[in-house]
Amino acid sequence: MKKAIIVSISIMTFLLLAIVARGVWFSWQEGLFAHPSDEELIHSLAEHREDYERLASMIRKDTVFTVTSTMYSPRDELTEDRWDEYRELLDRLDIIAVSRLIEKDDSPVWFAASTILTLRPFDGNSFKGIVFGPREPEPLFESFDNFPKTLERGVEGYKDIDGDWYIYFSFEP
Repeated sequence: MKKAIIVSISIMTFLLLAIVARGVWFSWQEGLFAHPSDEELIHSLAEHREDYERLASMIRKDTVFTVTSTMYSPRDELTEDRWDEYRELLDRLDIIAVSRLIEKDDSPVWFAASTILTLRPFDGNSFKGIVFGPREPEPLFESFDNFPKTLERGVEGYKDIDGDWYIYFSFEP
């Protein structure tokens, strides 16, 4: 009797995992795990440019390097009211984070639109969003709607949008 129950549970577990795997596979095929398209990011920037510029100005002015809706770094550097301003803009722009690398007024600012753990066409994390910065980044690509085959792992690729505004895409193993 115990063996029959264990076998039944094993079969049910296998069937449940198969159903979940099939759902994930079809979701992937339908693009539900896809990054926003280049056009969606360009449209977001065009519709909300003042908000993007305000967010870039804020993070350059404040002593933080990364802000999300759930955390900021370094800790204890923002008042609750200021963090609320960040969260309101992140929500309005539908982005997951804003960040910069160094404390300079002209340092690039990254607006992370999506981060995805994927299995194909590569294994690892991929990142896509908008970057603002007074520089001419390389390498430049025509589109990130399809995976750019010449983009190397760990290297950020860019697509020119307008002036100092670019779409960025990268992936890591």
